Amino acid sequence: MASVASVVVLIPSTGEVGGTWGSTGATATRKLHGLSDQSFTITERTEAVPMVGYYGASPVNDEVQQAGEFSMEGVVTYQEMPKIYNGLFTYTSASTAAADPYDYYWSAPVASTQACATYGLEFGTTGQPYVARGSIFNGLRISGEAGSNWKFSVDGLSKQILVSSGLSTAAFADSRSMKPVPMKETNIRLVPHATGVFGSSSGQISATLISFELNYNPNRHLKFFAGSKEAGNWGDNRNEATLRTLLEFNTTAKAYVDELLASSTSTSSTGVPLQKQIRLWASSTSTAGTTGFAASIDFAGIVSSPIRMWENRDGNLTVSLEWAGKFSTAFAPVGSTNGNYLSFQIVNGSSSTT
Repeated sequence: MASVASVVVLIPSTGEVGGTWGSTGATATRKLHGLSDQSFTITERTEAVPMVGYYGASPVNDEVQQAGEFSMEGVVTYQEMPKIYNGLFTYTSASTAAADPYDYYWSAPVASTQACATYGLEFGTTGQPYVARGSIFNGLRISGEAGSNWKFSVDGLSKQILVSSGLSTAAFADSRSMKPVPMKETNIRLVPHATGVFGSSSGQISATLISFELNYNPNRHLKFFAGSKEAGNWGDNRNEATLRTLLEFNTTAKAYVDELLASSTSTSSTGVPLQKQIRLWASSTSTAGTTGFAASIDFAGIVSSPIRMWENRDGNLTVSLEWAGKFSTAFAPVGSTNGNYLSFQIVNGSSSTT
C-alpha cells in the first residue's frame, strides 16, 4: 500500500508556451521540491434528467464534461519559484544578466495578457502514476511569519487527468539542494506610491513587520465547446491582488495609520488615503554565485479595508493593514515602460530557469 509520504509531483523543465495546449506536453524532468501538500481532483460532470414515472433516480444520466483541478503548497525556495512564476506571468528561461549574479523578473499583466507556461504535471508514486495535462496556474499565495520561512500555495486547472504508464524515471530520481527564503533574512521597505523610487533601499523599517500575505488571482478559466467533453482552450480575466501586512503598533506603524486620520487638534488636517510602494526583500549569502540569493515582492497598493484598532500578539498591540493593488507610474520593474503594481525578482546563481 502506497503512503502519503511517497507521493511526488514532477514538472517539465520547459512548459507549453504558445504551442498546442494540453497535448502530450514536455516530459517531466524535475521533482518539484519543497512541497508540503498537494491534491489533484477529477472534475467529472454528469447531467441527470428527471423523468416522469420515477420517484427516485432517473435512468437518463450521462457524462457531459471532464477536467481537472489541483492545489500545491510548500516552502518558498530560490530554486523552484521561477517554475511557479513562469506559470503565472510571462515565461522566461534565461536571466536578464549575461553573468553572475543572474536575476529574473516577472510582473503582473497591465494592458494585455501574457504568454505564461502551462505544464504537464506528473503526480503519484511508483505503480500509481497519473498526469495532469495542460495544467494552468490560477492563483498564488505567498506568506511569511517571523520565526519561519516564506510559504506558498498555488491553485490551478487542468485540461485532463490521465492514467500514466509510469512516472518519468529521471524526474523521479531528481535530488537537488534547496535554499528556502527565511523571514529572518527579510525586510520591508515603504516609499510613496506616486513619487517613490522603485526598488529603492530607502524606507526600510525595522522591528515592525510580523507577517505578510500576498494573494494574486488571474481569474483564469477553462473554455468548453461543442464536440468534446474536454476544454478546448483557456482564458484570462482581469487579475487582482492584495497584500496584508501585520505590524507591531509602534511609532512607525502609528505614523502610517495616522496618515488616514484627521487630527482632533487641527481643523486643517483631514487625512489622506494610505498608499505606498512596498518591497519585501530577502537575501542570503551562499555558494550560489558571487552574490548569493535574493528574492523580492514589490507591490503598489492602497489600504481599502477596515483597520482594527488593535490586535493582540503576546500582549502587545499590533495592526493589520490590507493593501489593494493600485497602479503606479512610478512603479518601474525591469521590462515595464508605463508602470505596474506587482512584480517579483529572484536571484539564485543559475543562468537558466530550465
